[in-house]
Amino acid sequence: MTTGREILGILDSNLQHARAQIQDFEARTKQSSEQLAAVRQRESALYRALAKLRIDDLRLQQFHDTLDRAEQQAQSLLEERNNTIAELAVRLAESQQRQTQLEQQRQTQAEQLEQATLALSEKLDHVHAALEDDADYRAQQEKTQQAIDTLSAADEKTLQAERDRQEKGKPFRDDALFMYLWQRHYGTSEYRANVVARFFDRLLAGHIRYEASRQNYHRLLEIPKRLREHTDKLKAAVEAEMDILTGMEQQAEQAAGIADDEEKVATEKSALEALDESIDDEVRQYQSLLSEREQFTAGQDPLFQQAIKTLVTNFRAEPIPELRRDAAMTEGYEDDSLVSELAELRHRKNALQEMIEEHRNAHQQQTLRLQELADIRRRFKQYDYDAANSRFTDADSIELLLREFRHGQITATRLWRALERAQRFIRYARQPSIGSIGFPRGLRLPGGLNLPSGGARLPRGIRFPGGFGGSRRSGGIRFPTGGGGGGFRTGGGF
Repeated sequence: MTTGREILGILDSNLQHARAQIQDFEARTKQSSEQLAAVRQRESALYRALAKLRIDDLRLQQFHDTLDRAEQQAQSLLEERNNTIAELAVRLAESQQRQTQLEQQRQTQAEQLEQATLALSEKLDHVHAALEDDADYRAQQEKTQQAIDTLSAADEKTLQAERDRQEKGKPFRDDALFMYLWQRHYGTSEYRANVVARFFDRLLAGHIRYEASRQNYHRLLEIPKRLREHTDKLKAAVEAEMDILTGMEQQAEQAAGIADDEEKVATEKSALEALDESIDDEVRQYQSLLSEREQFTAGQDPLFQQAIKTLVTNFRAEPIPELRRDAAMTEGYEDDSLVSELAELRHRKNALQEMIEEHRNAHQQQTLRLQELADIRRRFKQYDYDAANSRFTDADSIELLLREFRHGQITATRLWRALERAQRFIRYARQPSIGSIGFPRGLRLPGGLNLPSGGARLPRGIRFPGGFGGSRRSGGIRFPTGGGGGGFRTGGGF
């Protein structure tokens, strides 16, 4: 099996690869955009050269001067744009460096949390070993278990009686004549009716043998109520016994100074969570810078658009069609050569624009996958999958799925589900089994016994009968299915 930290390392490696691919797409797009700008500038120069050949025309002289100013303005805008791109590149590099530093700090903090957790685990085991040798504690364990077993049996009887009430009571409820007399409370002190109604009700009751049916239905309704009252009393008894048992455990833990160790674990955990928040903030900042640079590399930024617009506006001027016609009518070859190059540039412009669009689409897709992969890594740490006792089966398959994800062959949802299926938390030889380590949240105990979530504790050695949905053992405690084994909530994955 592969450790959670090794899988986290694989995720980080894939993130670096995705970033490298994005940079590659950005470089290609930037190169194509620069080539497009160069083509536009060359196009402007060719029109200026054509105008120069006809410079005797004052109108063409003015057009020549206009093109010259447009080129200078475009060149100034492109230089400003290059400076902005260079600044963004520096900020992105700094962000990546900060992410690397934060991840290194997190690794150190995760190791400190693990050490504090294992120290708490060892001390708890010493406390529990001493409790197991305490005769009073063992007696209270047995007393508590007997109370739970009694509650379990009573609760099962209550549930069966409630099922019988539903099933066996149906014929009574479906009998309209019986229900008429039942709802009027006939045969009880609550029955109220005038003389005429009493006469006919008595005839009806005799006809359907109401009294015997009433007593049977009454018993069918009353038995579950009495059993539930009895179960509630047993539930209170169980809670009282468990309070005594957990009190004995808490007293032993307090004497051993467990609170200081738990506070240490909580402090280390808080520091780890603070680092994760800083990492998430830096990743968001990186993504924002990446989106900003994408506008420049794709040629969609205002500076590039303004530079192109400055040149294109002049290409639409009235003298251009005339220059082309004149070139076709002259006997010389110089102007014909310029027109031919203009036609070639037009085709190259179209090809570059298509290439830029392809690079931009690929860049957007890869950026989306980078964001999804960063989110998976965030959830990976949030679920403590990188804890020291976290393991993954079949790391080769996970690496294969990551490659498929990078190439867009599978979705982020499928990748995350594969990680969830492959993940396991192992138990150490020494591992906490009680304490503020906590009772599984939302666990339903026999007879509706509910302990408060978050602070309630399940004493050692206490088990619940398999009749309550099956059970599984974890650290000397048998949890009903769905409870949550291990239960250690402060140490990352226990």
